[in-house]
Amino acid sequence: MIQNINYFTRIVFLTLVIFLMVWSRGEFTIYSTAGLSLLLFFYMLSYVFEQKWRMNRYWQLGIYCVYWFLTGTFCSLVLAKNPASLQMLVLYFGLSFIGSAIWCAALTKLFRQRFREN
Repeated sequence: MIQNINYFTRIVFLTLVIFLMVWSRGEFTIYSTAGLSLLLFFYMLSYVFEQKWRMNRYWQLGIYCVYWFLTGTFCSLVLAKNPASLQMLVLYFGLSFIGSAIWCAALTKLFRQRFREN
């Protein structure tokens, strides 16, 4: 029997478990809701890019970088009401680029299918 489970499914499942743990402890705030919702949307975006559209890694890197920059900046400036400065924007962009590069490097392993024969 061939079992078709990939690592990406495990990561989404782990995020949902964390979501349920936060909800069960009663620590549900606007920050946790926004953060986990944006993370699940990012997973869906990654799935569409990897499985359906077969985009080039450079395009994926650019789109992920812009996505994390916009969501991180929005969460920091609007939700947390932090003051805006050029240094913070450069820091947000640098962190989003580094995170996107790591995610693009990990995508090849995450979507690789594992097969186990019994």
